[in-house]
Amino acid sequence: MQEYFSLYSKIHSKYCFPKVNYLGFVLILYFGLITEVFAQEEVLRYGKVDTADLKMNVYERDPEASAVVLHDFAKTRIEVNNDGIPQVITYRHRRIKILKRDGFQYGDISIPLLGKSLYNLNAQTINWSKRKKEITKTRAYVFFDNTVNNVPISFDFSFPAIEVGSILDYHYEVRYGNIYCPDTWYFQEGIPVRWSEYQFIQPMGLDYVSLVTKSKDFHIRDTTIQRFVMTDMRALKEAPYITTMKDHYARMQFQLVKNHLYSGNPSTNFEGALAWKKFSERLLNYEFWGKQIKGKQKNKKIAKDAQLLTLGMTDTLAMVDSIYRFIGNALKFNSISGIQDAYLNNAYKKGSGNGSEINLSFISALRAVGISADPVLISTRDHGKVKELYPIARQFNHVIVQAEIGGKRYHMDAVDPRYPYFLLRENDLNTRGFVVKSAPEWVDIIPQRSVTNHRILLSVNEKSGNWEGKKLGIYENYAAHNRRRKLKEEGKTTYLKQNFTKNPDYQGVAVEFKHQNDPNARFEDEITFQGPDFDDGDFIYLQPITFSSFTKNPFKLNSRIYPIDWAYPFLEVTLYNLKIPGNYIVEELPKEVLIDLLDDSAKFTYNIEESNGYVQLMAKLELNRTLYTAKEYRALKVFLDKVVDKFSEQIVLKKSGK
Repeated sequence: MQEYFSLYSKIHSKYCFPKVNYLGFVLILYFGLITEVFAQEEVLRYGKVDTADLKMNVYERDPEASAVVLHDFAKTRIEVNNDGIPQVITYRHRRIKILKRDGFQYGDISIPLLGKSLYNLNAQTINWSKRKKEITKTRAYVFFDNTVNNVPISFDFSFPAIEVGSILDYHYEVRYGNIYCPDTWYFQEGIPVRWSEYQFIQPMGLDYVSLVTKSKDFHIRDTTIQRFVMTDMRALKEAPYITTMKDHYARMQFQLVKNHLYSGNPSTNFEGALAWKKFSERLLNYEFWGKQIKGKQKNKKIAKDAQLLTLGMTDTLAMVDSIYRFIGNALKFNSISGIQDAYLNNAYKKGSGNGSEINLSFISALRAVGISADPVLISTRDHGKVKELYPIARQFNHVIVQAEIGGKRYHMDAVDPRYPYFLLRENDLNTRGFVVKSAPEWVDIIPQRSVTNHRILLSVNEKSGNWEGKKLGIYENYAAHNRRRKLKEEGKTTYLKQNFTKNPDYQGVAVEFKHQNDPNARFEDEITFQGPDFDDGDFIYLQPITFSSFTKNPFKLNSRIYPIDWAYPFLEVTLYNLKIPGNYIVEELPKEVLIDLLDDSAKFTYNIEESNGYVQLMAKLELNRTLYTAKEYRALKVFLDKVVDKFSEQIVLKKSGK
């Protein structure tokens, strides 16, 4: 399998390891390896399993578990390959016990390969049958490459002969060029882990620092030989409104901080306050990244087309919008994540590119028309939070754009032109970004607020005697984008029906839209609907809040160990007008309330009154923060319980004279 080096592999090979006599480096590594070998005890043997594990029916520490990782072992070392380039080599051996049918999913394996080469993969299923061990080897035909544009993204396979009680045993080796920042090791995952061990052979001449996030102490921590073991790690289940579970797993990351092999070369020192500045300089000077947007020599066609596109335009924001759509439509995103090598001219000719190519092209086009713009490295929500202590390259997996216009900063991402230029994708909203420029800086990624307004009128048709209503919905920012996307994906008929899935007593009759094709404008829908059949009885009961997004509380547990992290703040306003039928009077109205939570981080207002033959209601729900700690969870849950309870309350009308 051909090795595919990532941008960071190349940068750190070029700048951290200039041409030197690698013999000394090899010898240093060699003697380091000898010391390590004699210090280690024997590790897990492939195919050799305990009978007790084969017979195990329930994992005692978690009886509800559908599977358990019996043993997860990895050893990472650094060597020089045949081309004289240092590389990371990681051997991994993993063993999983299947306890329930729900656990069969853990027999589908995907080994990440972007920037890596895979070697010596073996896998087998071990079952206990008729008092003996039965082994079924995984055949070659179930292995396959998952590639994008001929670049291997992962290597996937499924274990054969899986049944309740199976043990899945596999091992492999990966090699890659980024010695600056080896892969993160996770001691914890979504199922319990009985034993997790990571060994890192730190060679003489290279200094690494370890960054550890943990929920319990190490079972073994031997820093002499860099051996780290955690045992009996509990499963961490998925929860609503988080970024990624990786942010919460116990984990370990090694980071190169100093290279003593090449003394006198200050670029090899990654310690201190200048670390991020040096990191930025390397990116800016890298031929297939920062140099692609220096001047016009690398991308004359993009620059020229941007200038022609905006010729005669005087509104800067209109220019930005035009260039954003031009780049987003000219370059289709190929779904390759990461901070990858960029070949702007080639991508422009092909009409597709990775995230770096698309947004660096966007920057180049903006600069060509005199708009100040710089790349910003981010980690998306599904990739995890960034630690700012050291410039750990693998923490980032996407690049967006920062433009300075009229003294205001705009953060933009051209990979999906269905969004307006001023609105980042939801997955981009992960708190912080690193601006790559001569004076680099960290910036807050501040999301726009999602706004929804519902204006409802309900009355009895005097001719038919039936309830009928109209609802005008006005949506801004993420609410508008999500509505447009739903309309495009589902069509007009399904869109109308979906508005009433939570309100079976009502039926949509017709719907009209405004600004459905303009992503920069607010989106509007006007729905005509029929209410529940009018019953000319003594009492009528009506629930006024029928279109809210919060008809149910998403938080059910009494406590929570994760913070609550939704992508953007939220505002929903409902204005409800009920025309009281002529022969009825108001018997009972819900009480007015005002609830503030945690210094106005969440606020709920509910006002209702009878006036001139109408019942008028205004309900306003604000969620003004995107992050709530685990300690604040209980208060937020109680707050939303009160909101949902209030939304379920009814207006009671009574026939006159009764």
